[in-house]
Amino acid sequence: IDFDYWASNYVKITHPKKGLILFKLYEYQKRVIKDYGNHKHNIIRKFRQGGLTTLTVIWCLWRCLFKLDQKIMVLSKSDREATGAGKILSNTIKYLPTWMKPAMEKDNEHEKIFSDTNGTVEFWTCEAARSKSLTYLIVDEAAFIKGMDEHWKSMYPTLSGGGSCIVISTVNGMGNWYEQWYHTA
Repeated sequence: IDFDYWASNYVKITHPKKGLILFKLYEYQKRVIKDYGNHKHNIIRKFRQGGLTTLTVIWCLWRCLFKLDQKIMVLSKSDREATGAGKILSNTIKYLPTWMKPAMEKDNEHEKIFSDTNGTVEFWTCEAARSKSLTYLIVDEAAFIKGMDEHWKSMYPTLSGGGSCIVISTVNGMGNWYEQWYHTA
């Protein structure tokens, strides 16, 4: 099932003024999802309230519902942000039609394990990205992660099995890891 079709017809998000609504993708969000599928490495400069963290987390859920053996790690700058991203996934599952809700082997603040597809989405800070083999490594708000240069050295080997990386962030001045990699890309 196509991500855009699935999101537009089955995924509900909470809008600050309209309440619970279907997740209709904007054109830029459709391009982002297309890029996730077409490129092994993605680095995105996001804007505030653009929905890119939400989009990416919901895309992770879609992968775990409709593809086998997905191992996805979403890293954030703090535990609060990590568990917040996990809540986006939990809320999305909560409002799926009953027949579409996945069987969960584990469902806590940091780990979501999908029994039927053997998929996993984990939500942590950068320190957790050691000694894993991942399908996707997602780093949210990379420009705000202290010591990202050093964290990247321990994160990068998680992709050695052929995994892909998605880095998304708003800007945070010049000279940080994210800004350097964004401009190099």
